[in-house]
Amino acid sequence: MNTRAARPATPGFTLIEVLVALAIFAIMSGIAFRGLGAVVDARARITEDNRQWREIAMAFSMIERDVAVAANRPGRSRDDLIVPPFAGNATELGRDVAPLQFSRMGEGNAPVRRVGYRLQGSTLQLLAYPSIDAAPGEEAVVYPLLEGVQRFTTRFLDPNGNWLSRWPAAGEGQAARVGGPLPRAVEIRVALAGYGELTRVFALP
Repeated sequence: MNTRAARPATPGFTLIEVLVALAIFAIMSGIAFRGLGAVVDARARITEDNRQWREIAMAFSMIERDVAVAANRPGRSRDDLIVPPFAGNATELGRDVAPLQFSRMGEGNAPVRRVGYRLQGSTLQLLAYPSIDAAPGEEAVVYPLLEGVQRFTTRFLDPNGNWLSRWPAAGEGQAARVGGPLPRAVEIRVALAGYGELTRVFALP
């Protein structure tokens, strides 16, 4: 007769319990992975939005800086045409047509010059001429300011408080070209893909 005490059975997991545990682990891992992916995607979107808003702010700041030192000084185009001190949506500027173009005073080390803003494709560009009076064949230096622009429009506030779609107003003739009044303010509207239309109004000196 064997008097050795019977040893208790070692507890363990059945195969079904192991498979159930693995299935639960796989499900929880998938949920965690999707959650992590959503966090990474959200962070990437926030980073891109921040970058885009910085570029928008810089573009408007550039326009505001130039408008703030607009000068009532007519210029001369590359086509030897007298151009008004401040022009918007004007068609008489030869090859230098831009929705917004004007003479500006020097600021700091910046020279007195002619500047313009236009939409080329989907890029808002700054045109910087070496001087107010362009020499024949002289080209503007082009600086890209903002990408993804769908529309760029301007309006101008006249001394009577009326908003005009162009400046100088139609019919003002040669007097406006050689030194007529500047508008009181300019309204800039920029339509951006995914951001809608942004409107800013800048007062002139």
